[in-house]
Amino acid sequence: MSSADYDEAWRDLLRQRGIRNEDDACEQCAGLGTKMYGNTSGWRRGRIGGQAMSVDVCDKCWGSGMDDRPWLNLRELEQNQQKEIARRATTAVADACGAHYPTTAESIREIIKVLDKLTNARKTTFWTAPLANGLANLLRRAIGAPERELK
Repeated sequence: MSSADYDEAWRDLLRQRGIRNEDDACEQCAGLGTKMYGNTSGWRRGRIGGQAMSVDVCDKCWGSGMDDRPWLNLRELEQNQQKEIARRATTAVADACGAHYPTTAESIREIIKVLDKLTNARKTTFWTAPLANGLANLLRRAIGAPERELK
C-alpha cells in the first residue's frame, strides 16, 4: 500500500466516524476514539490496574474522536453517580432514624468525627478501621466534603 493510499484510507476512516476535517481529530487518539493505556485501569486513573497494556475509550474526546465535540465524560458521570448513591444512602439512613436529611448536615459532620476517631483508635479490629473510614467517606460524599484515605 502506498503512502497516498494509506492517507486516503485514513481520511475515509475519519469520515466514517463523522470527522470531516483531519484537523478536528482528537490529538490523543488521532480520531479513533480509543487509545492504548499503560495498565488495565484505562481512563480510571488511580485505580488498581493489572500489568497489561489495554485499549479503552480516549479520556480526552471520550470516544467521539473530535477535540471540539467530546462525548459524555465517563469520569464525571461516575463521580456524579457516586455522589447520588451517597446522598440516597444517607437520606435512607436519616429517614430510618426519624431524621430529615437536609436538616442533618451538621449532625452528619458530628458522626463523621466519631467515625474518624474510631478509624484512628489503637484498639480497633482489623476490619473496623476500613469499615468506619468507608462509612465516613460515604457520609462525606453525601454532604460534599472531601474524602480521606485510610492511613
